[in-house]
Amino acid sequence: MSAKLALRLAGGVLHQTPFLHAIVPDCIDHDLAELLLSWFEGEAPWQWSAIDHFYDQFEVDLRSSPLPAGLRVLVDELFLKELRQGMGDLLNARLDARIDVSAHKMNPGCRVGIHTDYGPRGHACRLLVHLNRGWNSADGGLLMLFGEKDPTLDSEGTRCYSPQHRRAIAFQISPTSFHAVSRICLGERYTLRFSFYPGQ
Repeated sequence: MSAKLALRLAGGVLHQTPFLHAIVPDCIDHDLAELLLSWFEGEAPWQWSAIDHFYDQFEVDLRSSPLPAGLRVLVDELFLKELRQGMGDLLNARLDARIDVSAHKMNPGCRVGIHTDYGPRGHACRLLVHLNRGWNSADGGLLMLFGEKDPTLDSEGTRCYSPQHRRAIAFQISPTSFHAVSRICLGERYTLRFSFYPGQ
């Protein structure tokens, strides 16, 4: 399965505020999503990760994990090359061949505070693919994008997205790409994450 079949970035809708990001509905192939979600719920080797008063979640690195045969496409070099080209086209960015592939699981009570991801890791942009068994806004876990570090309820440009199954959100990482995940109230929130580095 190629990147164009496994993950579809064509048709992504770009938004400039509060910072450059794109929404891609039905991004991941349905069967691949089901297989990945089943692995997340069953055999994925999750590791707890937390920083007090900032975030708490489980993480797994797909590159270093024993993946079922049907999921190995997600770390295949040809797949990642095609995905990098698609992300570059979508966000008009020049990207390096290096790509981190990981996933997050968040249980009730988990949250992520406001941050930008800009820093020593040197990421240029990120692709988040949400996977779940059904999600309502009341369940929490909203991805919130902000135009400032300390937003208020009426801050201009704030956008909130529920983790809709198979929908992806791609965004540029910069000193002002402020975002957070609201506290999980019910259910388990799973996210596949591709992190890209700037190219020359």
